[in-house]
Amino acid sequence: MAQGQMERVRALAGAHVLLSDTAPLVTAVYSDVLFGDTSLYADALEQHRSFQLTLLTGLDLPWVADGFQRDGPALRVQVDQRLRTVLLQERIAFSTVYGRGESRTQHALGAIEHTLRATQAGTPPADDPSWAWHCASCSDADCEHRLFRTLLAR
Repeated sequence: MAQGQMERVRALAGAHVLLSDTAPLVTAVYSDVLFGDTSLYADALEQHRSFQLTLLTGLDLPWVADGFQRDGPALRVQVDQRLRTVLLQERIAFSTVYGRGESRTQHALGAIEHTLRATQAGTPPADDPSWAWHCASCSDADCEHRLFRTLLAR
């Protein structure tokens, strides 16, 4: 699955903006959390570092079974925590997107627009992973980012 994801992203590498619903890094995190298998991280992280921004969906919406996956609300939290830890440890820029409907869409577009402006100015967030967009109520980087830096320091 991760290999197929990587191939599809590589095929679209020349696109101005590429939005992918998932990435090999998410598959690697699931493999780690579910099976204790960390073998997918190296390739997934190599590809993920080529992305200028990762949009991480906040857990503010209720979990809904999709009929295909075995996970549930508890595993969703575990995977989210592991993914955030990996992104922070690897210094990969990401923005957490919260809200419902149009508000969620606007938060995502705001993060993308910020990334595009920064890239045009010569300072893409990928070059400065301390920038992120994480707050549950306002999508302000400082709110949530401080929490995760504190957690990683423990």
